[in-house]
Amino acid sequence: MKDVQTFFLLVDCNNFYVSCERVFNPSLEDMPVIVLSNNDGCVISRSDEVKVLGIPMAAPIFQYKNEIKLHNIKLFSANFPLYGDMSRRVMSIVARHAPKMEVYSIDEVFVHIKGISHDRVQYFAKKLRHRIKKEVGIPVSIGIGTTKTLAKAANYLAKRTVSSHGVFLLCSCGQTDICSHAQIDNHLQQMDVGSVWGIGRKTRAFLHNHGIYNASQLKHLDHAWTKRELHKPGLETVLELQGVVVKKLENLHKSKKSIICSRSFSKPVTTLEHLSEAVTEFVARAAEKLREEHELTSIITIYIATNRHRKHDKQYTQSLSIPMPAPTADTATLIKTAQNILTKIYKQGYRYKKALAMLSGLMRDDSLQDNLFGSSFTPQRKQLMATLDTINTTWGSNTLMFASQGIAKPWRMKRAMRSPRYTTKWDELVFVH
Repeated sequence: MKDVQTFFLLVDCNNFYVSCERVFNPSLEDMPVIVLSNNDGCVISRSDEVKVLGIPMAAPIFQYKNEIKLHNIKLFSANFPLYGDMSRRVMSIVARHAPKMEVYSIDEVFVHIKGISHDRVQYFAKKLRHRIKKEVGIPVSIGIGTTKTLAKAANYLAKRTVSSHGVFLLCSCGQTDICSHAQIDNHLQQMDVGSVWGIGRKTRAFLHNHGIYNASQLKHLDHAWTKRELHKPGLETVLELQGVVVKKLENLHKSKKSIICSRSFSKPVTTLEHLSEAVTEFVARAAEKLREEHELTSIITIYIATNRHRKHDKQYTQSLSIPMPAPTADTATLIKTAQNILTKIYKQGYRYKKALAMLSGLMRDDSLQDNLFGSSFTPQRKQLMATLDTINTTWGSNTLMFASQGIAKPWRMKRAMRSPRYTTKWDELVFVH
């Protein structure tokens, strides 16, 4: 068939965190809903009803108290265990139907399909969208293009074109190349250049200063000028808009360079005891992620900081990295090292707002070679950590934990409006009467 091509699809969950809340609380449908960041500080997800009211992403919520009261906006603390589980359910459905896929973020996944017609790829996208909605309850938009950047642009248009019903093909019906390019240009003219994947805030301002306002104008930029002014990433974006495949699906198991666990505290921490509890908790979380990736760490970094926004407080920020004697994924070993670091950088008399634990110098756990003095991560310790992870995965986070992680945890993040963890905690499951 003449219109058989290779396509990229971007499946994107609509207002994902809000949609997760609505799955288990249908009364929120058509209501203005906001999900807040850690410590209930800023907007991280908005329903369409909130977008219409002009409340932007990342807005400090205290600035919109009047609007919240006036429009009866429902507020929720972030419920990341629920969102993560719902994301896995969506991705598993896509994996069942897609030959090749790349999970791009918690709510986005690219799909690559070869040798399919325009009609068939649209039919596939519509069926996939219906399947996700039916099995998980999450509404998605699907953009289709011949490159990843065009698929991203098509997804942008799918969310803003009512007649598309959530599926947008950024291509013609395959009659002629001229018709194809003309139709794509017509759609790209509707997109601000800053909405194109890969174009950041500074690049958008630069392009506006040069009279380039929409995605169609960006597509037709001279290659030499683009490479000189926007460098290689900018040229790749232009080529992708022109239909040249530059960005391919990435390896799903691409190794991370580091693993970070960081939190802001619900209230200032002033004692070494409570700061040590928080750092220990973050190290334990990072170690769990390390073992999930089947990796070991050879460097641990601890960072602590006061609240830079409180101008009247004394300010102090410090970090320290220490190499491990041998690569490890043993939580106990990492906690001991982290506590030693903390005693070196801690200073009394400050009000600490944030701490961070970072594991770097990562390597695969199957590539570890014993040295002359042996390894601290012995088969026995590895089995102990595996048992710890299995129990916590089955019965919930911190079912088993180290005593140094603390019990009361007064520094814990503020999540006063968190909904139940409907799918990950036995005692928070939904009851049907």
